[in-house]
Amino acid sequence: MKKPPDGSIGSETLEGATKVLEEMSELGVELAKALAMGHMGKHWSGRELKKKIEQEIADVLATLSFFVENNDIDHEAIDKRCNKKFKKFCRWQKNIKEGRDPNDNGKDDRVKRKP
Repeated sequence: MKKPPDGSIGSETLEGATKVLEEMSELGVELAKALAMGHMGKHWSGRELKKKIEQEIADVLATLSFFVENNDIDHEAIDKRCNKKFKKFCRWQKNIKEGRDPNDNGKDDRVKRKP
């Protein structure tokens, strides 16, 4: 059997990378359809966009898990970064809903001058 190209499943270099990119692209297509339609309901093709988006998210998560597992990637570092980013996005959401700057962390970071 011929050696798989780099990035392919079964390759010795960046195993699964091409599959990650493929699945992320497929998710992007479905999200673009939902944005174009203005909802995640029934697409003009008859498919339920929400269901298709859920399937594509699952595919992306599966390929990312495969990639991490097979390329000596640090799970703990990923979890730590993921949690940090999630908290940041939640803060942005809260600030936007309250009419504040998304990056407002609730602290007054300005340097206070002495009189």
